[in-house]
Formats: sequence, structure tokens, C-alpha cells
Amino acid sequence: TINGVKSPLVHEALLDWFKLFCIDFGASSLSTSVQESLTWVLKECESNNMKVRKAALDVMGTLNSQLGPIIGAFVKSKDIQSSSIEKALSDNPHDTSALSMERKMKCLTLSASSNSSHQGSSQANMSSILSIPTTDLVASLKSDCISRINTTEGKNAWKLRKEGMEEVKTCLSRCGGLISTEGKAFLSLKQLFLALRARLNDSQSNLKPISATLIGLLLN
Repeated sequence: TINGVKSPLVHEALLDWFKLFCIDFGASSLSTSVQESLTWVLKECESNNMKVRKAALDVMGTLNSQLGPIIGAFVKSKDIQSSSIEKALSDNPHDTSALSMERKMKCLTLSASSNSSHQGSSQANMSSILSIPTTDLVASLKSDCISRINTTEGKNAWKLRKEGMEEVKTCLSRCGGLISTEGKAFLSLKQLFLALRARLNDSQSNLKPISATLIGLLLN
């Protein structure tokens, strides 16, 4: 395997080839092999060789542009703190048309199976190809977070509402947007959504865009 090869030239060349593969075939053609490939690329991001690191970061950017937030969520699930990786992801934002884009090359088996499904379902399946735990968002918030978002009494109430929404934003970022929608988690999520929707008409104009952004993140 590549892990047993010491020459950085080989590692760099394989990373460059892998990037071209993702561009020509589309990263989604990797299917369940995405997780294994991503684990390998992340390890290469820690290489002592500058060229190998750069090649690995270029791959991370390509994967993020094609597969979206699921890549950042996977990185966070591994407790990886790297400003270089964060920059590679932010410099290559998700292209929502990537899954339906016509590619230079085609995987015959993938093309045959996808004929019976539509692009929307492919997007939904992205989260199933990586083993990442989902988060009960409301349970991860302070117990009074929703009530603070709903607070309207007192001259400093708007500050409490803002603090509550900022807390939601922080928790969403921490879990990479992968939130649970099962059972009680869904019911509490609905309460949070209603609280945020009410803030779209907040008396404090600076809170309106915050609530709109959070609603967008939840729906995304």
C-alpha cells in the first residue's frame, strides 16, 4: 500500500492522480470508498513534505467543492484542528451543481444504477457514505436557549435573543450541520425552528439576518 512507500514523490503523484480522478469521474463515483479515501487524504495532510501536504489539501478542496458540508463534518468528527484544511475547504465552497454535472469520464456501473434514481436522492445519500454521528441539536444547547430566543420582556431582552441564536450557530458549526431528525430530536428541532422564524420579524433589525441565516443552515 501507499503507506509503506517512503518516497514523497510517490505520495504526491498518487494525490495528483486522485484529484484528476475526482474531476474526471466525480467524487460521488467513489460511493462507499469515499470514507477510506478521505481518511487517507487527511493523513497525507499531516505529511512532513510540503509538496505532499499541498497536494493533499488540493484534494480536500476538490472533495469539498463536489460533496459539500459532509466533508467538513467528517473532519470535525475526527477532532482534527487544522487551519490549512479549514482554508482549503473555505477556498473551495460547495458547488451544488456538482452531482448533476456532466463529467469527462463515466463509471458504467454507477451510470447504470443511477438511471433509476434522480439527482436529489443522490444528494441525500451523500451522508450515508460516511460514518458520521448526527447530533441532537437542541439537546446540545443550554436548557434555556429557546426561551432566551423567545424573550421579549425587558430592555436587554434583545441581547438574550442574540446570545441564544449565537449559541445555536456555534453548535451547528461544531457538528458540521449534521443534526438528528429522529423522534424527540425532531420535536425539539421544530420548537427551535418556530422560535427562529419569529425572529424574522424581530424589533431589532440586526437580529433578522441572524435568524434567517440560522434557518437556512437548518434547512440545508
